[in-house]
Amino acid sequence: MGSLALKRNPPRIGFRADATALSGGGHVMRCLALAGALSARGADVTFFTIEDSLGTAPALERSGFRVVVLEDPRDDQLEAKLDAVVVDHYGLDARDEARLRRHAATVIVIDDLANRDHDCDVLVDTAPGRSAESYAAMAPGAKYLFGPGFALLRPVFASRRAESLRTQASPGPLRRILVSYGLSDPGEITTPTVNALMDIDESFRIDAAVRRGSAAWRSLEFVAAGSGGRLVLHDDPPEIADLMVQSDLVVGAGGITSWERCCLGLPSVVKQLVDNQADNVAALERTGAALVLRGRTDFVDEFRKAIERVSSEEVRRTMSRT
Repeated sequence: MGSLALKRNPPRIGFRADATALSGGGHVMRCLALAGALSARGADVTFFTIEDSLGTAPALERSGFRVVVLEDPRDDQLEAKLDAVVVDHYGLDARDEARLRRHAATVIVIDDLANRDHDCDVLVDTAPGRSAESYAAMAPGAKYLFGPGFALLRPVFASRRAESLRTQASPGPLRRILVSYGLSDPGEITTPTVNALMDIDESFRIDAAVRRGSAAWRSLEFVAAGSGGRLVLHDDPPEIADLMVQSDLVVGAGGITSWERCCLGLPSVVKQLVDNQADNVAALERTGAALVLRGRTDFVDEFRKAIERVSSEEVRRTMSRT
């Protein structure tokens, strides 16, 4: 295995992550958080990704980092020699990572599935409950970084934490709600969520983070136009933390944004949209940090009951303290 020491000055770091309508933008977004931290310390960062990533995760192009577009997701022809490559990709495994060693002295893998072999020097898995036994046979010899304490969040969340916690300590009536299921809205759940909120209480101010041109945008843009300001659509908001801090409640999925909400102490209603969110969602429910929609009944009825519960200031105050 390669050395963990990054000796070049400045060190050259490559990121291998994709964003698609099916997988969402979470892989690229958490890599951007790490890339930002490394760049601030002088690293020279390059992203190696497929064409779809630029449309699914516009923040990648806005970041200013160099981007090399790959023709094939399994393309391992990363140019030149890197000090380290960070791989965050469910479609790649030990065979791909071994080939990347031709270009990088150190291989770092970000994973949260624990379902395939890895050839890496460092493995990061922020899912709750992970232990060395989870990867002992799949990534032997790697240095493990486990648990939400290693969640890759941008500094803005830490900087807004104190402000947000002060607000949530005296929550007041439930008025402003942010609906944000992620960049790709898997399951197309944004529209029924917003429609339900519009029906539940006419005093709600709803912000919905959706991509322009998506199914949710097309179905909600006329609703927003005629809502008198009750519903505002945000197309890839440049700073989601601003919307979060202004909200009394966030309705979202169980991916990496769960840890962003927890950092800000934001009460949440959460729906698991894909299998790899199961551990996060279970931990949020177990600790009382969120109300979880299980989908065992009609969505609208279950969601309405959840909103009735979090309308209680004390319930939201308790969730924020968790």
